[in-house]
Amino acid sequence: MIRTDKPQQARPGNPVPDYLPPPLAHLLNTAQHEIDWHVNDRGVCAVCGSAFPCERAVLADLALSAL
Repeated sequence: MIRTDKPQQARPGNPVPDYLPPPLAHLLNTAQHEIDWHVNDRGVCAVCGSAFPCERAVLADLALSAL
C-alpha cells in the first residue's frame, strides 16, 4: 500500500442512512474513515505503526458492527 497524505478508500463509499440521528451518523461516518485509513501493512497499522489491528481500527469496527 502506498502512503499518501490522504487516506485511500479501502472499499466503495457506503453513505450513512438518512434515518439515523445526526450524532450517530457522524460517529458511523468517522468510524468508516478510520477503518479506511488504519489498514494492515505487513502486520502493522499503516498509519500509527502499532500492531495490526490497532486500537483505532478495533474501536471503529465495534462502532460499525453495533449498527
